Amino acid sequence: MKNKASIIYLCYMIQRKQSLYLLGVIICKALLLVIPFGANTKTGNELLAQNNHFTLILVAATIIISVYTTLQFKNRKKQMRLTKMLIALVITFFLAAHMAVHESLFDFSIDAIIGSLRIGIILSMLSLVFLFLAHKGIQSDEKLVKSVDRLR
Repeated sequence: MKNKASIIYLCYMIQRKQSLYLLGVIICKALLLVIPFGANTKTGNELLAQNNHFTLILVAATIIISVYTTLQFKNRKKQMRLTKMLIALVITFFLAAHMAVHESLFDFSIDAIIGSLRIGIILSMLSLVFLFLAHKGIQSDEKLVKSVDRLR
């Protein structure tokens, strides 16, 4: 019984790193609710996630799923699937933000893109980096737990 308790304790200790990365995602996305992610190229208005219903839904879904993913520390396979889904949501946010800024999906002029970027997009990119790090950490934990199980 003591061996099983030590393995559970080991799993709790391992998961702390991913929990911090997912907390970083939650903070970045929560800040995105109050910090503009871009400026409309035609009108010049600052764009918040609240200005566009689709971006608001994506940000809220990312926050909620990130909290749920953090709480699923005992089920690493589910946590990996959820982080992949979160990565897809963040990439979808980038496309939605691009459409909101340029009012067209096909406007990819470099000057317009650079002129319309705001700090919110950098926060979203940072959350994507956190998600990749969390996914990598969860994978390494899964490998570690499998190797410990093989030793028993």
